[in-house]
Amino acid sequence: MKKLSVLKNIKVDKNIKLYLIYLQHFVNDIHISFLQTFIPFLIENIGISVTQAGVLTSLPGLFNMFLQPVIGFLSDRSLRPFMIVFGPLLTALGASLIPSSTSFGSALVLVSIWGLGNAVFHPQGHGAVGYVGEIEKIPVQLAVFSMAGILGSSLSPLYAAFLFKYFRELPLSLFPVIPVIFTGTIFWIFAPYIRKSIKGSQRQSDNFLITMEKILHKIWPVWIVTFLKDICNHGIKFLLPLLVALRGGGIEKVGLSLFLIQIAKVLSPLLAGRFALVHGKKKVLIVTQGLAPFLLFPELFFTGWIPFASFMLGNALLVSSSPILVAKAQQEAPGAKSTATSLLMGVAYGLSGLLMTLVGLVVDTQGIITAFSIVLLFPLINVFIIIFKWPRGERSF
Repeated sequence: MKKLSVLKNIKVDKNIKLYLIYLQHFVNDIHISFLQTFIPFLIENIGISVTQAGVLTSLPGLFNMFLQPVIGFLSDRSLRPFMIVFGPLLTALGASLIPSSTSFGSALVLVSIWGLGNAVFHPQGHGAVGYVGEIEKIPVQLAVFSMAGILGSSLSPLYAAFLFKYFRELPLSLFPVIPVIFTGTIFWIFAPYIRKSIKGSQRQSDNFLITMEKILHKIWPVWIVTFLKDICNHGIKFLLPLLVALRGGGIEKVGLSLFLIQIAKVLSPLLAGRFALVHGKKKVLIVTQGLAPFLLFPELFFTGWIPFASFMLGNALLVSSSPILVAKAQQEAPGAKSTATSLLMGVAYGLSGLLMTLVGLVVDTQGIITAFSIVLLFPLINVFIIIFKWPRGERSF
């Protein structure tokens, strides 16, 4: 009986840690859209150009590309949740002060703090779910982690607008930091360690480049699938507002369209994760990546709620695979879960975002329908990669 009681307590401790990790993801990502929300204000208030606004917008992608792998590498060598606690604090601090920028230079500094916090949190946040969670439930637990972030990012523009209206003046503009300090303190008290130890068999090389090479060699098919999926995802967020505006929609319709698409995908990672437990990661990925383009395409050629509803469902299917891909990458690199995750959610995501410059060039030369059509074809390429190049260890049909 005593042994059973100890095992029960261990399980409760794991669940508490997971819930706290989910909470930290929510409080971090609820600040994720602050820059986009405040960009019009910065252009008007401090007189920056649209080009300078583009530089500010690109900074987080650069942090994700170059900093996340380093943070992931360091996180895999730590038993303590330093990044999980302090990352959201930096995100909230930078985000809350962005409207207080007095020049382009100060905006660069504050956006850098905001982007740094976001890049610091995510590698260890994803990795901690893999280390704390139960192996057979990792896809679902990562899906809940993803869902917490999507919910936070969905509320982010509304939260930013509320704070800007009622807490604009210093020191009240620092209000967002207070709840993050509270949740971070609770996390440190109840989850001071996210790993018991680093086993010898799981210990990675102390050489950063060697570690990156070994992990990429194991997960390259997963990385490519993530990269191609993210090109499509970035393309949707970039091109849909242009398509809506081209059809005569105003800023309200653009905002409503983006909000509905964001809300529609809140539960999709959880559903995909549960299906993956029953049917296997490979089969779920083939279905979601293969079906998504066919649901997305009608919006390009037809108008109305039916094609838009199909578009929302297709986008939800597209992004639902993210936790499954992270789970597979962590499975292939059990001693470097944070590093493996950073290569997917940092490097692949950031690099795919930079390619939107080329997508914009295609729009200018060939038209938006052609560019959008090309972007929506990338998930179909993923189907062939998953069928023929998926890492071993995952059951097939």
